[in-house]
Amino acid sequence: MKNAANFINGKLLEVDVFGQKYDVVLNTDFYERRNQLAIFGCLPNGEPFGTLTVCLPHIHLQTNEILVKTWSENEPFAKAALASGLFVDTGKRVHTGFVVAPIWTVNVL
Repeated sequence: MKNAANFINGKLLEVDVFGQKYDVVLNTDFYERRNQLAIFGCLPNGEPFGTLTVCLPHIHLQTNEILVKTWSENEPFAKAALASGLFVDTGKRVHTGFVVAPIWTVNVL
C-alpha cells in the first residue's frame, strides 16, 4: 500500500465542477483504524478540495484497493479521478447506509 501512496501523492487532476475547472493535487495518508489508504485533494495553494476515499472499518480491502466516495459533492472529483487512469474500478461495491461505495484499485504502472 505504501507504493500506491507514493505513486498517487502529488499527482494533478483537472476537476470540472459545474463548468468551473479546478487543478487538484492528490495527497495521501492512512486511516488509522484499518491502515487503509486515504486520498484527498487540495488546490495548488494548499486549500482543501475534498476527500476521495472513505473508510469503513469492517471492510477488508486487498492491497492497493480503496473505497471511493462517488456520491453527492464528490461526484465530479471521483469522475475526474477515474478518468485520469490512476485508478481502476474493480466492479466490487459496498453498501453503506443509503449509498454504495465502489472499490477501486490504484493503477500503479
